[in-house]
Amino acid sequence: MSLILFVCRGNTCRSPMAEVAARAAATRSGADGITFASAGIEPAVIGGPADPRAVACVGAAGLDLTKHKTRAADTELLSRADRIFALDRGILDHLLAAAPVGLHPRISLLMALAPELSVVDVGDPWAGGPADYAAAYQLIDSAISNLTRG
Repeated sequence: MSLILFVCRGNTCRSPMAEVAARAAATRSGADGITFASAGIEPAVIGGPADPRAVACVGAAGLDLTKHKTRAADTELLSRADRIFALDRGILDHLLAAAPVGLHPRISLLMALAPELSVVDVGDPWAGGPADYAAAYQLIDSAISNLTRG
């Protein structure tokens, strides 16, 4: 079983949205043997819920984040992941500095999966409103579509 991990700052919006989008896309495409997870480099509370704005955003797409529990991107979780996708360059830099060198080949930016968009970072919508969450989710969904297609 392969584990794909999505990492953002607090594990309350971007990475959980990527996790549920990837799970749904894999189910639609019939991809078996893949587990998806998300974590944050600085979760405020371990075991906390997803941001209500993220829950509403993915809910509009028919996805459910209501059972999400935040967790940290610790060395044990990173070591179990076959692929690790950072949601922005700051997260990528943090992961590369914190993770053992042997894990570096597994770590990349999520938006590298969608080079046709010419976007590097999925902006953090936390300080914004519904439009910011929708814009972040649209980028995430585009990258996830390419991940599960290939």
